[in-house]
Amino acid sequence: PTGWNGILMERLRQGGKWEGDMNFIRHRNRSVLTECQALLLHPDDAANGPIVSLTARDLTLDRLWDHEMQTLARLSGENPNPVIRLGSDGVLLYANTASRELLQVMDCEIGNPLPEALRAPILQAYASNKMLGLEVSCGERVLMLTAAPFPREGYVNLYGTDITTLKQMEDELRTSEARYRLLALHSPNGIA
Repeated sequence: PTGWNGILMERLRQGGKWEGDMNFIRHRNRSVLTECQALLLHPDDAANGPIVSLTARDLTLDRLWDHEMQTLARLSGENPNPVIRLGSDGVLLYANTASRELLQVMDCEIGNPLPEALRAPILQAYASNKMLGLEVSCGERVLMLTAAPFPREGYVNLYGTDITTLKQMEDELRTSEARYRLLALHSPNGIA
């Protein structure tokens, strides 16, 4: 035999077994990657020729699953907002690129615990399995860190949202309300 059959038979005669990945052409010329194993069950005999067992497992879904898992693994890394994971002991396990400035402000890096002022309430939320929101100053910005505990898995995720503009608007509103109260208080005719 020549071609693929000849190569396979030569390998089987040498070692009795062959394993590897192969592409098979299926319906409508679609190529399917398979994981194959061939065993030489009975060597050549004049009447029957060699008897070979060939098993193949379609790897299409495995490859799709691998691709999907890689895509999902990049999700938090591609997030423009801070995403942080802490262990049940408050030690930093993961931080995406967007967390860099926050970690510098907190003087924290992977493998070290968060500062106590943040760690204590976050671990309390973890222990009670309740979400928690914390405002944190980060340079010129204000972030809302939402702690989402996963006690069964042994970690808590922190999701950061920039609320600087919201905080500025709140301050402006308070200033405006204070001016209005002063105006109303000192107006001789009152304000209707």
